[in-house]
Amino acid sequence: MQWRWEKDWPTLFGLVTLVPEGLLILLLLQAGAIPGIAGAVPAPAFCLQFLAVWIVVWLVVNGPMRVPFIGGASGEDG
Repeated sequence: MQWRWEKDWPTLFGLVTLVPEGLLILLLLQAGAIPGIAGAVPAPAFCLQFLAVWIVVWLVVNGPMRVPFIGGASGEDG
């Protein structure tokens, strides 16, 4: 038997991972540790772009990309 939370939590965890990844990239940008970026990147501009890209990718992965994989690896529609 599969409870609803078993389906919802992995999606939520995928969304919540944006916090540590965003903070890490922002800190690396501010430290000048990412090659190819000349000058300082304003934090609001970074947050806006990072959130926009992250949410679009997350929505695509959890929406249209699930269609080809309905039923999962076992072929069961669960």
